[in-house]
Amino acid sequence: MRSRTSHSPRPSSFEGSHFSVDQSQPTEYNPKRTSSQFGKPSSHAAKRKTHTLAMSPLLESHPCSSDTASTLSLNDNPDLEELIKCLPHEIVAFLEDDREKQELVEVVMDVGRQPEIHFTDSFKVLETSRVTPQDLQEVVSNVGEFGGDNRAGIGGTLHRVSCMRNRSDEIVGLTLRVGKAVRGPADFLADMIKEKKSVLFLGFPGVGKTTVIRDVARASGDLGRRVIVVDSSNEIGGDGDVPHPFIGRARRIQVPKVDQLFDVMIEAVQNHRPEMIVVDEVGRRQETDACRSIAERGVQIIATAHGRILENLMNNPEIVGLLGGIGSVVVGDKAASNRSKGDGMARKSTLERQRPPVFEVVVEIRDRDEWVIHNVKASVDNLLRGLDTEVEVRKRDQSTGEVSVTKKNYSPGGSLETPSKARKPPAAPALPESTGQGKPEVTIVSKKQQSKIPSAVSQVARIKSLGIAVPARDLVMKRLKKKGLEVGKRNIKDLFDGMLLVASEGMQSLLKSPEILQTQRVNALKGEWTTFLPHLETWVKDTFLAEGHYIDEKTMNTATLVLASKMSSALGQAISNIPP
Repeated sequence: MRSRTSHSPRPSSFEGSHFSVDQSQPTEYNPKRTSSQFGKPSSHAAKRKTHTLAMSPLLESHPCSSDTASTLSLNDNPDLEELIKCLPHEIVAFLEDDREKQELVEVVMDVGRQPEIHFTDSFKVLETSRVTPQDLQEVVSNVGEFGGDNRAGIGGTLHRVSCMRNRSDEIVGLTLRVGKAVRGPADFLADMIKEKKSVLFLGFPGVGKTTVIRDVARASGDLGRRVIVVDSSNEIGGDGDVPHPFIGRARRIQVPKVDQLFDVMIEAVQNHRPEMIVVDEVGRRQETDACRSIAERGVQIIATAHGRILENLMNNPEIVGLLGGIGSVVVGDKAASNRSKGDGMARKSTLERQRPPVFEVVVEIRDRDEWVIHNVKASVDNLLRGLDTEVEVRKRDQSTGEVSVTKKNYSPGGSLETPSKARKPPAAPALPESTGQGKPEVTIVSKKQQSKIPSAVSQVARIKSLGIAVPARDLVMKRLKKKGLEVGKRNIKDLFDGMLLVASEGMQSLLKSPEILQTQRVNALKGEWTTFLPHLETWVKDTFLAEGHYIDEKTMNTATLVLASKMSSALGQAISNIPP
């Protein structure tokens, strides 16, 4: 048995390169500086409101590690020769030029057609003999075994070989994709990784999503965190039982069959106590459910999915649950007119996010050097309403390696605008005044108070959509009958609308400071509220969850009684002001 060797302690939390973010202006970051250049922050930097993060160095054992640079060029690939050895000699002869060899992205071989060589910015069709079944068999004999997803690898490397089969299950085509271990992408999100936020990377095939999460796994593992890579096709950790050195101290669990991915994800959490799960290509409903189950257990998730912009994910029924799910809600007439988009059409049905998202952050990888970073809650909610949302755009200058961080407004469709040009959400309209037609006008909330709580107006529509309007009206009628008062239908509507508005104002206060519920003591209300409280409780629970607040049963009951007490007092005061 091989004896263990001791290693000197590695630097703590993200040491090696610093990342500074300034809210007021673009931030410059140079990943090519060595760790020795980073000491105490300069006096100029100290004056600005910034936070500084760093990444740990690569494992010294990996052949790609460097003492002088904290990022590797995409062209540095010491494993490339292992892929070249598997190719037919005509293609090998074409790749004798080292420069072309380093720009290689993939090789495509289909039976009866000439081979294609794809480079970073171009591709070439070889003017040689056409590919034969024997040529394919020669390549297949040099790579690993193909799995149920028709993917294989080359032992000890990150390269991926995918096959196409005919109806007789014979291989008739191969795509040999170069796997590149790149150090540095994790530095883009050093702040979010350190804060243990779950991040979903979104991008089209080939943009570098797997490369990014591999580097995140390495960087996080080097911090001493327990990282488990759930590798569905051995693309993150490479082929073979021993994972590629570039995933660092992270552990790797392989998936026997691609349709067992969700089972293996849950198994990894139950058996190995991870602090972070890294998984590639989440694309089915079962995997979405597994991600939610893992997140509910308090484990950070780093994952990828296919799509170009956030709205692609919102429109994908299989994995939209990663964003919290989207469902249709029916609203009242008043709320429908408030939601009209300037075309005069009142929409009674609208789309809303159903629950808290699995991932706090979604990153659109537009390009290897340009990322668009979303706060999932804010972006999804605003896009569903047809509004712009604020995002963060991080770009790297290829010549200098510096990364700029700027705030942009993101419009539906994925276009980015400067904040000054962005569309602003329309102001919430004030509630219409009562026209009593000779009956006394009744009001609970003054116009001045209404102007202070515009967000509560939309909350009233939401309360009604949950079935609270009918018991509220019945309660008003019961109170009026008890007092021996008769008022017009319009005044009755004003009474229960105003009562619900008071509840909405109270809900806004509770959401801003939910901790105050722990100190509230509220007496149980009278029997006339018995049928009303269950509806109010449902509204409280759904609203708190939608805003990302966990609420236990005791706190939920307290919040329900607090709001009901406010409504009862306001209704009683308003009715007492009605002349006999």
